[in-house]
Amino acid sequence: MSRILNRYLLKQVVVSFLGVTAILMVVLIAARFMRYLGQAADGFLDPASVFTLLGLTTLHYMVLLFPPAILIAVQLALGRLYRDSEMHAVMACGVGVTQLYRPLLGFALLLTALVAALTLYVTPWAGQFAEEVRGKAKHEAQVGVLEAGRFQSFDRGQAVLFAEEVNDETGELTELFLYSRATQESPGDTAVRASQGRFAVDKESGDRSLVLDNGWRYEGVPGQSAWEITRFEQHGVYFNISPPDIVVSERSLRPTRSLIDSDKPADRAELQWRLAYPLAVLMLVLLAVPMSKVEPRQGRYGRLIGGLLAYIVYFNVMGILKVQIEKGVMPEWPGIWLAHGMVIVWVLWLLWREGIFVKLPSSATSKASLEGSA
Repeated sequence: MSRILNRYLLKQVVVSFLGVTAILMVVLIAARFMRYLGQAADGFLDPASVFTLLGLTTLHYMVLLFPPAILIAVQLALGRLYRDSEMHAVMACGVGVTQLYRPLLGFALLLTALVAALTLYVTPWAGQFAEEVRGKAKHEAQVGVLEAGRFQSFDRGQAVLFAEEVNDETGELTELFLYSRATQESPGDTAVRASQGRFAVDKESGDRSLVLDNGWRYEGVPGQSAWEITRFEQHGVYFNISPPDIVVSERSLRPTRSLIDSDKPADRAELQWRLAYPLAVLMLVLLAVPMSKVEPRQGRYGRLIGGLLAYIVYFNVMGILKVQIEKGVMPEWPGIWLAHGMVIVWVLWLLWREGIFVKLPSSATSKASLEGSA
């Protein structure tokens, strides 16, 4: 009987967990995908790197989604059993809270190990790699290969370049038009026309410039007649291209080993925060069992809102404690562990209030007692 029940409960929870995770993941990934597409369309991101960044972002979303997904999955699975009065039949067969927790905790431990591997090792690496890809993608988007007959924006849209023809082998550009907005160094807008041009990179500084041949340069303020016109045989234009913003020094991207070896309050808070996610999986499974109990007429989703509110309070408390540790207001111990302790006390109180600690008599015992009374 217990094996059949364990397999049944585990199947219900796993199916609900996969469904909830898939729905939440699709929503988040779609939103991030649209954001990356917008950046690529605006010229701030190389389109070839969109799916790479999307895959790296998915790893981070897995850590964020698994704790609430397991809470919702357990509540949906057990809530349906309570709604259909199947849980009352299960309890009447002598199944107590220990038997209910057994298959759930087995799945929760596997999920905890996965979240721990993600948050301690995979996510920091993915974050560093994503920053490198994002920075290089922004850089490539600004200095990417020009296409003939197409306007290419540079310097975050402050400059626009057009070339009628582009030689892919030599990199020579013909019939160019360049327009750049006013800057602090140049108070007026600048428009340049040239018959030929090519990109050049300084080997020492890495600065990128456009060398133009045989053209005209117009500088002035739009709406005013005072424009400076210059005829040139060769003219160099420097492109203010921002370097790749590769951020690997942020605390959230640092390897876990460096946080363990550090004694700074902010690093210790970050370490506890990374450990909080896998522990939250276990805490939320413990909390979901007593919070899943609903009355027969209450419906399957009667306690779901309460579970989501508990999750929000739980993670907000952890976030507040993390900030307090970083500021040195709260000591490292108990630190964020205080939030986990509060959840355990809450679970014990719910179990005691619902009387789940008391194991209901089995059907055989009930039958014997009825025969004795007869």
